[in-house]
Amino acid sequence: MRSREPVREVHVSRWTAELAGTNDELPADVRLDTIERLTIVGEPWCVPILERARTEDVDEALREAADAALIVIGARATARTPHSFESTSP
Repeated sequence: MRSREPVREVHVSRWTAELAGTNDELPADVRLDTIERLTIVGEPWCVPILERARTEDVDEALREAADAALIVIGARATARTPHSFESTSP
């Protein structure tokens, strides 16, 4: 009787499948590069993608990178918000 090789379970992160337009798993370095590029762009449309990466990616380090990216984008958005630094003196 031939021994069966274990079936390798393939996890495809949906967030990358939608971006890449394929159901093939993207290598971790490509997914990390994508997270970094989304951080650089930092536009509001990047946030839902990064949120999905934070919850869906199979690699804990990449989930943490997506979380850090969301913090950076949030900090930038807060820094751009007009603050009341006007002088109160007449």
